[in-house]
Amino acid sequence: MKAKILELMQREGLKPGQLAELLDISPAVISHILSERNKPSLDLLCKILRRFPQINPDWLLLDSPHMY
Repeated sequence: MKAKILELMQREGLKPGQLAELLDISPAVISHILSERNKPSLDLLCKILRRFPQINPDWLLLDSPHMY
């Protein structure tokens, strides 16, 4: 999941703090995911899909090759 969060940030031109702000979560949540300390919760994945409706849910959740 770390790679997908990083790819999302890269493609959308976001830094970790900016992504956290857009998702209305603590920057520590993103930091812990990127350091692989924690895995994203279902709630966080839903927030990502709501905030970025252009993202293919199958890419985020099921490893489909197409992000958009």
